Amino acid sequence: MGKDFLVSVIIPTYNRAHLLGETLQSVLNQSYEFWECIIVDDGSTDNTREEVLKFCNLDNRFSYYVRPDSYLKGANTCRKYGFELSKGLYINWLDSDDVLINDKLEKQIRVLEKQDKSVCVSNAEFFDQIPNDCPENLWSDKLIVDNVKDALVLQKVRWATGALLWKRDVVHINNWKEGLQGGQEWLFNILSAFYLQESDFCFLDETVLFVRNSNESITRDASLVFRFNNYLLARILLLEHLFDVRKPEFYKYFNRTYLFSLKYIKLLASKGRFKFIFRLSRLIYKYSKPFFLKFWFGLFFYAIFKKDYFLKGI
Repeated sequence: MGKDFLVSVIIPTYNRAHLLGETLQSVLNQSYEFWECIIVDDGSTDNTREEVLKFCNLDNRFSYYVRPDSYLKGANTCRKYGFELSKGLYINWLDSDDVLINDKLEKQIRVLEKQDKSVCVSNAEFFDQIPNDCPENLWSDKLIVDNVKDALVLQKVRWATGALLWKRDVVHINNWKEGLQGGQEWLFNILSAFYLQESDFCFLDETVLFVRNSNESITRDASLVFRFNNYLLARILLLEHLFDVRKPEFYKYFNRTYLFSLKYIKLLASKGRFKFIFRLSRLIYKYSKPFFLKFWFGLFFYAIFKKDYFLKGI
């Protein structure tokens, strides 16, 4: 391995100056030396710029960019912009508050090259204050699966964004959906899997990433509505993609995807937020006209009696 095996670590960030330094230090600490780290600022109003420039001045492998005003705001846009700027043979997406283990890149590149694969999947571990302070709190209880697409769509497994390493030539950058602010990593991984074969994936069943537990409450109504809107939209975008280009999979996965979305539908309906429910109903109509009628009857029934009998099954 050498300079021809450059890794591009791409980090979108927004007002994370108080956490970003630890993330960048974990990149600087990598035992593998052939990397570039591209930080794309989504318009921070804190001292993010000053924090990043400390590392840029320390090591020229760090680069700092601000999302152009002509680009849509959001982490996914920043990831796409960072990818445009990158030069690496490998891509490591990384959130601006997560921490890599010191030999993350080295371990995964060795596995990829030894097995001649395109994506290396590893595990992550949550932490509160110090990485490795919650060693039993893993991101995914099960990592290795036989059918990647099934496991991801049916939510049998989940992958932490920064715990994967991708070969550049298999990255479909438009799988990062601009404007989506929740569930985007889940959707990116699933859409990417549809472009790949099972044989393209390899697994290193170790913790290579520490994911910071958020101290922000997610129980507030406004926050929950925002999250559920985005989680529902992510599932709608998946179904729309499947209907447009992979119709057999649309019919295969529709029922389970709908059932996984039910908790989002019920909360949003109870708050009078119907924008994405209407959008989902158009997909329900394409899937089954009888269920389309049952769905709307069930939704009105739920609004009155708070019972979801007619929403549960197709």
